[in-house]
Amino acid sequence: MKYRMFQIMKFALPNNENEYMIMESVKSAPAKVIHVFDLSSIDGSKNSAEDDDFAEINEFKVGRSVDTDMKIADISVSRVHSYIRIAGDRVVLMDNGSKFGTLVKVSHPEKILSLNESDERPKAAIYQIGRTMFYFKYYEDTTQ
Repeated sequence: MKYRMFQIMKFALPNNENEYMIMESVKSAPAKVIHVFDLSSIDGSKNSAEDDDFAEINEFKVGRSVDTDMKIADISVSRVHSYIRIAGDRVVLMDNGSKFGTLVKVSHPEKILSLNESDERPKAAIYQIGRTMFYFKYYEDTTQ
């Protein structure tokens, strides 16, 4: 199945249009919440030797604090609740020891998404932080 992408809201796209990620809340009152992550603006860093699997990492903080990259207005969300890490062709969601945890609805909870076509793991996931649920899906640009 081919997906077509439409820009229905006006917002400034990152400079490199191929390097951004959009996440939207599944249910939010009074309106749906959209988060746009500019993947080209964060420098990759080398982790310790024990974590060679995560050579190039882009990390986003998720939580209630104004200092997070993805702010969630939900009292059940910790100030820095979890992290979204982009490591090579993988997206990993890591809880930060939050009081209520981070729930992920996939078969491999340590890895919520693989962008590698040879990997059979899902390219979509729903995760819950506090009472807020987010849908995460990988779409390939079919316009090129």
